[in-house]
Amino acid sequence: TLVRDLRRMAGGAGTSLFSVLAGGFAALLARLSGQDDIVIGVPSAGQSRCGMDSLVGHCVNLLPIRFQLTLGQTAAELVAGTKDLLLDALEHQQYTFGTLLQKLQIPRDASRVPLVGVMFNLDQPFELDCLGSAGVRLEPMPVPRHFEAFELFLNISQSAAGLRLECQFNTDLFTARTVRRWLAGYETLLRGILQTPQSPLKDIQALDAEQSQTLARWNHTGLDHDRNRLVQDLIGAQALSAPRRTALAAAGKTLTYGALWSRSNRLAWALRARGLARGKLVGLCLERGFEMVVAQLAILKAGAAYVPLDPGYPADRLAYMVQDAGLAAVVTKSSLAISARASPISTGI
Repeated sequence: TLVRDLRRMAGGAGTSLFSVLAGGFAALLARLSGQDDIVIGVPSAGQSRCGMDSLVGHCVNLLPIRFQLTLGQTAAELVAGTKDLLLDALEHQQYTFGTLLQKLQIPRDASRVPLVGVMFNLDQPFELDCLGSAGVRLEPMPVPRHFEAFELFLNISQSAAGLRLECQFNTDLFTARTVRRWLAGYETLLRGILQTPQSPLKDIQALDAEQSQTLARWNHTGLDHDRNRLVQDLIGAQALSAPRRTALAAAGKTLTYGALWSRSNRLAWALRARGLARGKLVGLCLERGFEMVVAQLAILKAGAAYVPLDPGYPADRLAYMVQDAGLAAVVTKSSLAISARASPISTGI
Protein backbone atom coordinates (compact mmCIF):
# COMPACT_ATOMS: atom_id res chain seq x y z
CA THR A 1 0.00 0.00 0.00
CA LEU A 2 2.81 2.40 0.89
CA VAL A 3 4.63 1.78 -2.39
CA ARG A 4 1.42 2.19 -4.38
CA ASP A 5 0.69 5.52 -2.69
CA LEU A 6 4.26 6.71 -3.25
CA ARG A 7 3.96 5.93 -6.96
CA ARG A 8 0.65 7.81 -7.09
CA MET A 9 2.24 10.81 -5.34
CA ALA A 10 5.16 10.76 -7.78
CA GLY A 11 2.81 10.63 -10.75
CA GLY A 12 0.79 13.54 -9.41
CA ALA A 13 3.95 15.61 -9.08
CA GLY A 14 5.10 14.69 -12.57
CA THR A 15 8.16 12.87 -11.31
CA SER A 16 9.37 9.34 -10.60
CA LEU A 17 9.36 7.05 -7.59
CA PHE A 18 13.12 7.52 -7.46
CA SER A 19 12.72 11.26 -6.83
CA VAL A 20 10.28 10.74 -3.97
CA LEU A 21 12.44 8.08 -2.31
CA ALA A 22 15.68 10.03 -2.80
CA GLY A 23 14.13 13.23 -1.46
CA GLY A 24 12.78 11.40 1.57
CA PHE A 25 16.20 9.87 2.21
CA ALA A 26 17.85 13.30 2.02
CA ALA A 27 15.27 14.64 4.49
CA LEU A 28 16.04 11.76 6.84
CA LEU A 29 19.78 12.50 6.72
CA ALA A 30 19.06 16.18 7.36
CA ARG A 31 17.01 15.26 10.42
CA LEU A 32 19.67 12.86 11.71
CA SER A 33 22.64 15.17 11.12
CA GLY A 34 21.08 18.56 11.78
CA GLN A 35 22.59 19.79 8.49
CA ASP A 36 20.87 21.42 5.53
CA ASP A 37 23.59 20.73 2.94
CA ILE A 38 23.53 17.02 2.07
CA VAL A 39 25.51 15.30 -0.71
CA ILE A 40 24.25 11.88 -1.80
CA GLY A 41 25.90 9.79 -4.48
CA VAL A 42 23.76 8.19 -7.17
CA PRO A 43 25.13 5.60 -9.63
CA SER A 44 24.50 6.42 -13.28
CA ALA A 45 25.20 4.39 -16.40
CA GLY A 46 28.61 5.05 -17.90
CA GLN A 47 27.91 3.62 -21.36
CA SER A 48 26.43 6.90 -22.57
CA ARG A 49 29.87 8.53 -22.54
CA CYS A 50 31.69 8.83 -25.84
CA GLY A 51 28.97 6.96 -27.79
CA MET A 52 29.48 3.63 -26.05
CA ASP A 53 25.77 2.78 -25.94
CA SER A 54 26.36 -0.70 -27.33
CA LEU A 55 29.07 -1.57 -24.82
CA VAL A 56 28.17 -4.54 -22.59
CA GLY A 57 29.52 -4.31 -19.06
CA HIS A 58 29.06 -2.85 -15.63
CA CYS A 59 30.03 0.75 -16.39
CA VAL A 60 28.95 3.05 -13.55
CA ASN A 61 29.68 6.72 -12.98
CA LEU A 62 29.24 8.22 -9.51
CA LEU A 63 26.89 11.18 -9.73
CA PRO A 64 26.94 13.41 -6.59
CA ILE A 65 23.60 15.08 -5.87
CA ARG A 66 23.70 18.13 -3.61
CA PHE A 67 20.52 18.61 -1.59
CA GLN A 68 20.26 22.08 -0.07
CA LEU A 69 17.08 21.83 1.91
CA THR A 70 15.58 23.37 5.01
CA LEU A 71 13.40 21.64 7.53
CA GLY A 72 10.94 24.50 7.13
CA GLN A 73 10.05 23.57 3.55
CA THR A 74 7.07 21.34 2.92
CA ALA A 75 7.20 17.75 1.75
CA ALA A 76 5.57 18.75 -1.54
CA GLU A 77 8.30 21.36 -2.10
CA LEU A 78 10.91 18.71 -1.34
CA VAL A 79 9.50 16.34 -3.99
CA ALA A 80 9.28 19.09 -6.61
CA GLY A 81 12.78 20.34 -5.81
CA THR A 82 14.24 16.84 -5.95
CA LYS A 83 12.71 16.32 -9.40
CA ASP A 84 14.42 19.44 -10.80
CA LEU A 85 17.66 18.63 -8.99
CA LEU A 86 17.91 15.13 -10.43
CA LEU A 87 17.00 16.21 -13.97
CA ASP A 88 19.69 18.91 -13.90
CA ALA A 89 22.26 16.44 -12.54
CA LEU A 90 21.47 13.81 -15.18
CA GLU A 91 21.99 16.43 -17.87
CA HIS A 92 25.61 16.61 -16.73
CA GLN A 93 26.22 12.95 -15.93
CA GLN A 94 28.91 12.72 -18.59
CA TYR A 95 31.05 14.95 -16.38
CA THR A 96 32.88 12.20 -14.50
CA PHE A 97 33.34 12.06 -10.74
CA GLY A 98 37.13 12.07 -11.09
CA THR A 99 37.05 15.20 -13.24
CA LEU A 100 34.81 16.91 -10.69
CA LEU A 101 37.21 16.12 -7.84
CA GLN A 102 40.13 17.53 -9.81
CA LYS A 103 38.17 20.71 -10.43
CA LEU A 104 37.05 21.16 -6.80
CA GLN A 105 40.51 20.49 -5.31
CA ILE A 106 39.00 18.82 -2.22
CA PRO A 107 41.54 17.69 0.42
CA ARG A 108 41.89 13.91 0.25
CA ASP A 109 41.57 11.48 3.15
CA ALA A 110 42.64 7.89 2.55
CA SER A 111 40.00 6.62 4.98
CA ARG A 112 37.00 7.82 3.00
CA VAL A 113 35.67 8.64 -0.45
CA PRO A 114 35.97 12.40 -1.05
CA LEU A 115 32.83 14.53 -1.36
CA VAL A 116 30.40 11.59 -1.21
CA GLY A 117 30.00 9.51 1.95
CA VAL A 118 26.46 8.26 1.35
CA MET A 119 25.07 6.39 -1.68
CA PHE A 120 21.47 5.84 -2.78
CA ASN A 121 20.13 3.60 -5.54
CA LEU A 122 16.81 2.26 -6.77
CA ASP A 123 17.09 -0.88 -8.90
CA GLN A 124 14.84 -1.37 -11.89
CA PRO A 125 11.99 -3.87 -11.26
CA PHE A 126 12.37 -7.38 -12.59
CA GLU A 127 10.07 -10.42 -12.72
CA LEU A 128 11.51 -13.65 -11.36
CA ASP A 129 8.95 -15.68 -13.29
CA CYS A 130 10.63 -14.69 -16.53
CA LEU A 131 13.98 -16.04 -15.33
CA GLY A 132 12.96 -19.39 -13.91
CA SER A 133 11.79 -22.65 -15.41
CA ALA A 134 9.32 -25.35 -14.45
CA GLY A 135 9.93 -26.68 -10.96
CA VAL A 136 12.53 -24.04 -10.14
CA ARG A 137 11.88 -21.35 -7.52
CA LEU A 138 14.01 -18.22 -7.60
CA GLU A 139 14.54 -15.81 -4.72
CA PRO A 140 16.87 -12.77 -4.77
CA MET A 141 19.40 -12.67 -1.95
CA PRO A 142 21.87 -9.91 -1.07
CA VAL A 143 25.55 -10.73 -1.37
CA PRO A 144 27.31 -9.91 1.92
CA ARG A 145 30.60 -8.05 1.69
CA HIS A 146 33.47 -7.67 4.11
CA PHE A 147 34.37 -4.17 2.95
CA GLU A 148 32.33 -1.08 2.08
CA ALA A 149 33.74 1.95 0.26
CA PHE A 150 31.06 4.34 1.55
CA GLU A 151 29.91 5.16 5.04
CA LEU A 152 26.32 4.32 4.14
CA PHE A 153 24.76 2.81 1.00
CA LEU A 154 21.00 2.35 0.72
CA ASN A 155 19.98 0.13 -2.20
CA ILE A 156 16.28 -0.39 -2.91
CA SER A 157 15.05 -3.28 -5.06
CA GLN A 158 11.64 -3.29 -6.71
CA SER A 159 9.42 -6.34 -7.15
CA ALA A 160 5.76 -7.22 -7.31
CA ALA A 161 5.74 -7.62 -3.53
CA GLY A 162 6.95 -4.04 -2.95
CA LEU A 163 10.33 -2.59 -2.07
CA ARG A 164 13.27 -4.36 -0.47
CA LEU A 165 15.69 -2.11 1.39
CA GLU A 166 19.31 -3.25 1.68
CA CYS A 167 21.76 -1.11 3.61
CA GLN A 168 25.52 -1.44 3.55
CA PHE A 169 27.44 0.58 6.12
CA ASN A 170 30.79 1.12 7.76
CA THR A 171 30.74 -0.95 10.96
CA ASP A 172 33.44 1.28 12.46
CA LEU A 173 30.88 4.08 12.48
CA PHE A 174 27.45 2.47 12.92
CA THR A 175 25.87 -0.63 14.38
CA ALA A 176 23.24 -2.79 12.72
CA ARG A 177 20.76 -1.76 15.40
CA THR A 178 21.30 1.92 14.61
CA VAL A 179 20.87 1.38 10.87
CA ARG A 180 17.67 -0.63 11.39
CA ARG A 181 16.32 2.20 13.52
CA TRP A 182 17.14 4.68 10.77
CA LEU A 183 15.42 2.53 8.14
CA ALA A 184 12.33 2.33 10.34
CA GLY A 185 12.47 6.11 10.64
CA TYR A 186 12.78 6.35 6.86
CA GLU A 187 9.56 4.39 6.41
CA THR A 188 7.79 6.50 9.04
CA LEU A 189 8.99 9.69 7.35
CA LEU A 190 7.73 8.52 3.94
CA ARG A 191 4.32 7.78 5.43
CA GLY A 192 4.28 11.27 6.95
CA ILE A 193 5.18 12.83 3.60
CA LEU A 194 2.21 11.02 2.05
CA GLN A 195 -0.24 11.94 4.79
CA THR A 196 0.72 15.62 5.21
CA PRO A 197 2.51 16.82 2.04
CA GLN A 198 1.93 20.47 2.96
CA SER A 199 3.51 20.18 6.41
CA PRO A 200 7.07 21.41 7.07
CA LEU A 201 9.63 18.61 7.15
CA LYS A 202 10.49 19.40 10.76
CA ASP A 203 6.92 18.62 11.80
CA ILE A 204 6.72 15.26 10.01
CA GLN A 205 7.23 12.33 12.35
CA ALA A 206 10.36 10.23 11.77
CA LEU A 207 10.01 8.02 14.84
CA ASP A 208 7.69 5.09 15.30
CA ALA A 209 5.37 4.87 18.30
CA GLU A 210 7.84 2.91 20.45
CA GLN A 211 10.72 5.31 19.74
CA SER A 212 8.51 8.33 20.42
CA GLN A 213 7.51 6.90 23.81
CA THR A 214 11.15 6.17 24.67
CA LEU A 215 12.21 9.68 23.68
CA ALA A 216 9.39 11.24 25.70
CA ARG A 217 10.32 9.14 28.73
CA TRP A 218 14.01 10.07 28.53
CA ASN A 219 13.22 13.76 28.18
CA HIS A 220 10.72 13.82 31.04
CA THR A 221 13.22 15.62 33.28
CA GLY A 222 11.32 18.79 34.11
CA LEU A 223 11.12 19.90 37.72
CA ASP A 224 8.62 22.27 39.27
CA HIS A 225 10.23 25.32 40.85
CA ASP A 226 9.39 28.90 41.69
CA ARG A 227 10.19 30.79 38.50
CA ASN A 228 10.16 34.08 40.41
CA ARG A 229 13.24 33.08 42.43
CA LEU A 230 16.60 34.32 41.23
CA VAL A 231 19.33 31.89 40.25
CA GLN A 232 21.55 33.07 43.12
CA ASP A 233 18.71 32.30 45.54
CA LEU A 234 18.40 28.77 44.17
CA ILE A 235 22.14 28.18 44.50
CA GLY A 236 22.03 29.64 48.02
CA ALA A 237 19.28 27.23 49.01
CA GLN A 238 21.36 24.32 47.74
CA ALA A 239 24.43 25.59 49.59
CA LEU A 240 22.39 25.78 52.80
CA SER A 241 20.81 22.32 52.49
CA ALA A 242 23.80 20.43 51.07
CA PRO A 243 27.01 22.45 51.47
CA ARG A 244 29.30 19.47 50.91
CA ARG A 245 27.78 18.36 47.63
CA THR A 246 29.81 18.98 44.48
CA ALA A 247 28.76 22.11 42.62
CA LEU A 248 31.53 22.33 40.03
CA ALA A 249 33.96 19.84 38.50
CA ALA A 250 36.77 20.60 36.06
CA ALA A 251 40.28 19.32 35.30
CA GLY A 252 40.03 16.65 37.98
CA LYS A 253 39.14 19.14 40.73
CA THR A 254 35.82 19.83 42.44
CA LEU A 255 34.23 22.71 44.33
CA THR A 256 31.40 22.22 46.82
CA TYR A 257 28.29 24.37 47.08
CA GLY A 258 29.48 25.67 50.45
CA ALA A 259 32.84 26.76 49.03
CA LEU A 260 31.19 28.28 45.96
CA TRP A 261 28.82 30.27 48.14
CA SER A 262 31.50 31.59 50.52
CA ARG A 263 33.89 32.56 47.74
CA SER A 264 31.22 34.40 45.80
CA ASN A 265 30.16 36.17 48.99
CA ARG A 266 33.66 37.59 49.47
CA LEU A 267 33.83 38.88 45.93
CA ALA A 268 30.29 40.29 46.10
CA TRP A 269 31.21 42.29 49.23
CA ALA A 270 34.33 43.56 47.46
CA LEU A 271 32.21 44.77 44.57
CA ARG A 272 29.75 46.52 46.86
CA ALA A 273 32.64 48.11 48.79
CA ARG A 274 33.79 49.72 45.57
CA GLY A 275 30.44 51.43 45.26
CA LEU A 276 28.84 49.06 42.79
CA ALA A 277 25.13 49.87 42.73
CA ARG A 278 22.20 47.76 41.60
CA GLY A 279 21.70 47.73 37.85
CA LYS A 280 25.32 48.45 36.94
CA LEU A 281 27.29 46.48 34.36
CA VAL A 282 30.44 44.61 35.33
CA GLY A 283 32.90 43.16 32.85
CA LEU A 284 33.90 39.54 33.33
CA CYS A 285 37.32 38.83 31.81
CA LEU A 286 38.33 35.38 33.03
CA GLU A 287 39.24 32.04 31.51
CA ARG A 288 36.82 29.13 31.81
CA GLY A 289 37.01 27.53 35.22
CA PHE A 290 35.90 27.80 38.85
CA GLU A 291 36.84 31.49 39.05
CA MET A 292 34.52 32.41 36.21
CA VAL A 293 31.50 30.77 37.85
CA VAL A 294 32.37 32.29 41.25
CA ALA A 295 32.62 35.73 39.65
CA GLN A 296 29.34 35.32 37.77
CA LEU A 297 27.55 34.43 40.98
CA ALA A 298 29.21 37.28 42.90
CA ILE A 299 28.20 39.88 40.32
CA LEU A 300 24.60 38.68 40.48
CA LYS A 301 24.67 38.81 44.28
CA ALA A 302 25.89 42.41 44.13
CA GLY A 303 22.83 43.29 42.07
CA ALA A 304 24.72 43.90 38.83
CA ALA A 305 24.79 42.22 35.45
CA TYR A 306 27.94 40.79 33.89
CA VAL A 307 29.27 41.45 30.41
CA PRO A 308 31.54 38.60 29.18
CA LEU A 309 34.94 39.70 27.83
CA ASP A 310 37.05 37.10 26.06
CA PRO A 311 40.59 37.28 27.51
CA GLY A 312 41.90 36.05 24.18
CA TYR A 313 40.87 39.30 22.47
CA PRO A 314 43.51 41.99 21.77
CA ALA A 315 43.88 44.57 24.56
CA ASP A 316 42.63 47.41 22.33
CA ARG A 317 39.53 45.41 21.46
CA LEU A 318 38.78 44.75 25.13
CA ALA A 319 39.36 48.42 26.03
CA TYR A 320 36.87 49.47 23.36
CA MET A 321 34.27 46.99 24.66
CA VAL A 322 34.68 48.26 28.22
CA GLN A 323 34.26 51.87 27.16
CA ASP A 324 31.40 51.19 24.75
CA ALA A 325 29.42 49.19 27.32
CA GLY A 326 30.01 51.74 30.07
CA LEU A 327 31.24 49.14 32.55
CA ALA A 328 31.51 50.18 36.16
CA ALA A 329 34.23 47.62 36.87
CA VAL A 330 36.00 44.64 35.39
CA VAL A 331 36.56 41.37 37.27
CA THR A 332 39.81 39.81 36.07
CA LYS A 333 43.16 38.39 37.22
CA SER A 334 46.51 40.12 37.31
CA SER A 335 47.79 37.73 34.65
CA LEU A 336 44.94 38.81 32.39
CA ALA A 337 44.91 42.50 33.34
CA ILE A 338 43.44 44.50 30.50
CA SER A 339 44.11 48.09 29.60
CA ALA A 340 40.69 49.68 29.96
CA ARG A 341 38.93 52.69 31.38
CA ALA A 342 37.34 50.77 34.21
CA SER A 343 38.39 49.67 37.67
CA PRO A 344 39.90 46.19 37.40
CA ILE A 345 39.03 44.03 40.40
CA SER A 346 41.28 41.07 41.11
CA THR A 347 39.17 38.07 41.94
CA GLY A 348 41.44 36.72 44.67
CA ILE A 349 39.60 33.39 44.44
